[in-house]
Amino acid sequence: MIRKWWTRHWRELTVGLCVAVIMVGLHASGLTRRLELLGYDVLVRHFSDVPASDDIVHIDIDDDSLIHFKRWPWPRDVQAELVRILTELDAAQIVLDITYTERQPIDLRPPLLDEATVLEELPRIGALISAQDVFDPDGELARAIADATEICLPFYQREWSTPLSPALQQGVALLVDDFSMTATDIAGATGASPDAVSAHFAEMKRQAARSLVGTVLDENPLADRREIHERILHTPFDRITADRKDVLDAYDHVKGVRALRERMPELPKGLEGRVAVFDEMVPPLFTFTNAADRVGLVGFEPDQEDGLARHVSLLGAWQGRVVEQLGLAVARSTTGMSIDELSTHAAGRTLIPWHVAPSWQECFVHVPVMRLCEIYDVRRAMQDNNRRRELLMDEAVLQVSGEAGLAERRRECHELALLRHQGDAASAELLEARIKTNEADLVQLVREEWAVLQEEPDPNDPEIAEDYARFREAHALIANDVQALEAVNSALDVEAMELLDGLRPMIAGRVCFVGYTATALADMVSTPAYARLPGVMVHSQVYNSLVQGESRSSATLPTQLMIVFAAGVIATGVTCLVGVTSSFLIVLLLIAGAFSVNAWVVFERFDHWLPMVTALVSVFVTWAIVLMFRLLVTDRQKRRFSR
Repeated sequence: MIRKWWTRHWRELTVGLCVAVIMVGLHASGLTRRLELLGYDVLVRHFSDVPASDDIVHIDIDDDSLIHFKRWPWPRDVQAELVRILTELDAAQIVLDITYTERQPIDLRPPLLDEATVLEELPRIGALISAQDVFDPDGELARAIADATEICLPFYQREWSTPLSPALQQGVALLVDDFSMTATDIAGATGASPDAVSAHFAEMKRQAARSLVGTVLDENPLADRREIHERILHTPFDRITADRKDVLDAYDHVKGVRALRERMPELPKGLEGRVAVFDEMVPPLFTFTNAADRVGLVGFEPDQEDGLARHVSLLGAWQGRVVEQLGLAVARSTTGMSIDELSTHAAGRTLIPWHVAPSWQECFVHVPVMRLCEIYDVRRAMQDNNRRRELLMDEAVLQVSGEAGLAERRRECHELALLRHQGDAASAELLEARIKTNEADLVQLVREEWAVLQEEPDPNDPEIAEDYARFREAHALIANDVQALEAVNSALDVEAMELLDGLRPMIAGRVCFVGYTATALADMVSTPAYARLPGVMVHSQVYNSLVQGESRSSATLPTQLMIVFAAGVIATGVTCLVGVTSSFLIVLLLIAGAFSVNAWVVFERFDHWLPMVTALVSVFVTWAIVLMFRLLVTDRQKRRFSR
């Protein structure tokens, strides 16, 4: 019976097996890869069942916040205040998806200077400037990071660049010996093309400067920018030269790289050769890295076929250290996972298990950063009022104690500002207490003296007229202007506390991912879950999958090929066994059933991606070709018998 069936259908079976083999070959060659990725995207959007962690909250830097501050990047002392607010709200962790690779200069913000200031007022305002009006944005942010409970900073890999030729590398060695050499000097000494040297001279200077800085820091790890500058350039630090920026940038880079390595765990033996090796990292400023608790790699490697970010490298290697993806670094801090625990399944690029909602705005909790900016604005108004109050107290001191008293008060205020810039909180607190005590004594003296002077029958009496005028002015300043500012600040303080109380339930005890969602900043990533997703949310998705214990595996290529071949064989058998209509219905049921099992059971239930698109196409294509061949053979036989 089997022989009879084989004799009757061997042609169809041969054709079907050939089609199946062809489909296997197409899949093995990667020609159907993009088709499988499209199928994966459908599975992610409709069948990804990863739950959302309640610990995640996003602090969104959106378009409204950019309009509010009218510039980007914001001053780092503003960002420092936002970090302090999150710390004050008891955030469990703060994840800053904002790169800090360059310094922000010290900023001078004169008192009483705002958008309404007219040119004629500048001389008076300039006379009031003191150390209190000098802001160190980087210092403020570094202190805020150090004071935070737990904070993670990002770094990224430098884009690949063409290596320097041997002749240009020789030029780098010459620059190490004499950093003042010009491109023309290098071309003449190495025999390289002047055009080639000119095109790569900036990179050559950069490499030479980093080598020189590294040598000095090896000798004296505590060397500062001034010492580095004078050792390499042999010129005073305050002399602006063409090479000054190269050396100072190299100092920040070398210090940043060393600080970054100290924050990374050592590479376990089990990971050697199993993870991607990175060449060069762009670190945050070393002052920030030293203050932070953790660091994590940002940046994605989209699939080459269509540019979508489906995979992520959780672990990598760099200079004998483990490179952790940002989401992984945060998750390890939360869960206490060790690198050894991860090394068995986190090596290489892994699929991201997506938590999917109707829109990315509905993924996790989102708090517009403007909610924090409202608190910042209130406190900034309080700071401005305090500065105005200090100026009013200066005038009162001048009236009571004269120029000598005012000079002593300004000296103390100047010293207080310096202590704060230096981060000496203990000394600053003691000095601030002394200044407040002196102010309280002054207020008490003015009130007592003014009360006595008011009892005098004749204010114009030459013996008391001068004192009367001085204390009247001082009392008016304290009783009216100073108290009015203090009343305003009391109301503002209440407003700030109310704003904090409104935010605390959303922030306390949670991991806060701070990043861009503003369309103007274009930090958007194409993903299978959403066409455009803020990059910071990819990191939170990675974090979410790790803390939820979710991982997504995929079938090996041999398994995929076996399924494709089996699909073709089954379709061939069905087509040979039953009639046209029945085989068509069975093929449709096979396709629907295989898709359903793959989607609801394999993908949704077991988080395993089994690429099935090629197999399902193989079922239909094999059925169609075998059926056509069968009909042609049958028609041919009928015509032959009819003759």
